[in-house]
Amino acid sequence: MIGLTASDILTSSGRHTQRLDWVSPAVERNAHNLAPLVTAVLLAFGETRRVNSGFRDVRSNAKVGGAPMSFHIFGQAVDLEDTMGKLGAWLLKNEKTLATYGLWAEHPECTKSWAHLQSEPYPGWTPGASRFFRWAGKKP
Repeated sequence: MIGLTASDILTSSGRHTQRLDWVSPAVERNAHNLAPLVTAVLLAFGETRRVNSGFRDVRSNAKVGGAPMSFHIFGQAVDLEDTMGKLGAWLLKNEKTLATYGLWAEHPECTKSWAHLQSEPYPGWTPGASRFFRWAGKKP
């Protein structure tokens, strides 16, 4: 079955259940809003993907080198397994799908083994601009 649940996002597909201790009602609501959007993208892509990293508490986010105000902290971002780069390449060719579902993505050149999707625009985004971004803290 293709799709994600809020629980997949909140626990990184069950690998980090201890993070549920830090989930606020707002974070839970954000994950519930994000899950069907990412599921719609995966359905269009035609394959399922495991969540490598979903919600992160502030400490876990810092430990993995995440952006200080990462949308992962708010339950508004997910990194999906993409070791072969197939999903990233598909997203580049199908950017309209991101727009259709109100999502933004880190450029695949910056995410070699995962695809990062988020439900909030990156800083500086304006309507009509690319839905892909390169986080300044990482080099492609």
